[in-house]
Amino acid sequence: MNKQDIKNLIALASGSFPSIQKTDLVQIGKTWEEMFGKYEYQLVRDALRTVLIYAKFFPSVSEIQEAINSLRSEQTNPKPIITDCPNCRGNGYLTIRQDGEERYCRCTCKAGERLSGWPMAPGWALVADTSDIPF
Repeated sequence: MNKQDIKNLIALASGSFPSIQKTDLVQIGKTWEEMFGKYEYQLVRDALRTVLIYAKFFPSVSEIQEAINSLRSEQTNPKPIITDCPNCRGNGYLTIRQDGEERYCRCTCKAGERLSGWPMAPGWALVADTSDIPF
């Protein structure tokens, strides 16, 4: 993020708290730049908006950081989509153990569509239907 992005975030936050002093905003800007400068603008903006929904006071660094961690956790560990997929059971991915290593790949079902950067599951790892399994 750059300084303009930080200014935009401060403008978003200060719009909810009009009584905040301009002198305070300068120090807040420096602190936010140091603490959140390494993150993407959209992630910090989404986290700030999440905090502002219920904030009674100007958001603290720890509140925003907690929201960032929560959003990043949701991105790396997506919640299962309810599906009847016999392969992934709605997780969208399969775990394959091969040559002593555990590998992850994307399922071909609807839940797997959101994991677009993951490699596709090989055909031998997929089960067409649970009724095809003899046991």
